[in-house]
Amino acid sequence: MFYLNGKLKNSLLTGRFEQQVKGDGNGFQAYAGLGYDLRPCCKTILQPSVKTIYSSSDYMEEYFSISPSQSARSGLPAYDADSGFKLLGFQILAIHRVDRRWGIQAMAGYDRLVGDAADSPVVKDKNQYRLSAGLTYAF
Repeated sequence: MFYLNGKLKNSLLTGRFEQQVKGDGNGFQAYAGLGYDLRPCCKTILQPSVKTIYSSSDYMEEYFSISPSQSARSGLPAYDADSGFKLLGFQILAIHRVDRRWGIQAMAGYDRLVGDAADSPVVKDKNQYRLSAGLTYAF
């Protein structure tokens, strides 16, 4: 994996390239995101962000296509997914510092599958939601 993070004033530009090097999976994904840091008070950070993921044809074939033999076994129609943007999404992250080391965080996000990923018969719902909460500790 290759990561690229950059910060300009309060905005955060993120990029990531993922390529599996060992195992059965193949293909790659390229991730791009843009966020913004808001500080409503001295100990709290809110970070809304948007993202998109582009996936290669090999990746899409592996996870979203259905071969004729798979179709015969599953009853789903054969489907050939091609490369393209896999999803668009946004999220908001909130971090509140309790003290110098400890913090509390919460995140809510929404992703929408698009293109060939969204059209695949293996997809039951194009909408994907995320909620998380946790503690942070700074070393």
